[in-house]
Amino acid sequence: MTIGLSDCDLVTAAEEQELVRHLVADWHWGEPVRRLFGAPSDAKYLAEVSRKEFGGHDGDIDLVCLSESQPDNTIIVEFKVAKLRRAHDANARPNKLDKLEHLIQQANARFDHGFSSIFACLLLLIDGNPNDTKSEIHGGMTPEQHETVRQKLGGFGLLSPTCDARSIEAQGFQRTGGLDHRIGFIRIDLVQLYGAAPLTDGQIRAEILRPASRQQQSAFITEWSKRKLWELR
Repeated sequence: MTIGLSDCDLVTAAEEQELVRHLVADWHWGEPVRRLFGAPSDAKYLAEVSRKEFGGHDGDIDLVCLSESQPDNTIIVEFKVAKLRRAHDANARPNKLDKLEHLIQQANARFDHGFSSIFACLLLLIDGNPNDTKSEIHGGMTPEQHETVRQKLGGFGLLSPTCDARSIEAQGFQRTGGLDHRIGFIRIDLVQLYGAAPLTDGQIRAEILRPASRQQQSAFITEWSKRKLWELR
């Protein structure tokens, strides 16, 4: 995988998916992410699984988590990747935050497939260089940049129930709140050095903004999971 944040405006969907796959599977970087969506210790991961395997329409499921010890606990995660270049610039803002509505629609559309748990996840790729020297790394976004993200999440109804929705709406962010209440929501901030290979130097912060409700998994999904696990042996 050669994707670097220096190319973050040119990253293709395939490269984003590859980054997601490596992030979740990585022993060090993926640990806080796996912990948040409750993946069993023996979990295996499949990326870009066609919805047609479950009788759905065109499109893929970004990540499927399978477990031999818990075949009736198959977890899926849909990701939206946003990027922030030159995070040290107080005027810079993450891109693609307006695409969160598409993430919500994707996650909602997966619910009827019969999985145990579903999460939607915003992955923020943050340029970690404090300047153009590419020799140091800073701590991520400024308070103003964090506030921009918070406001956008609040506008889509993705903050915790204690959030003051009126203050968000007063700032011009329409509250849609379209994510099914049984679907969890995770935010991941991945700070990496500009131009460096991912998952090398940097830091990660992951938090669950809404837990997922575990559902009784359909017999079809359980049998599908067992078959896939057999194929992965």
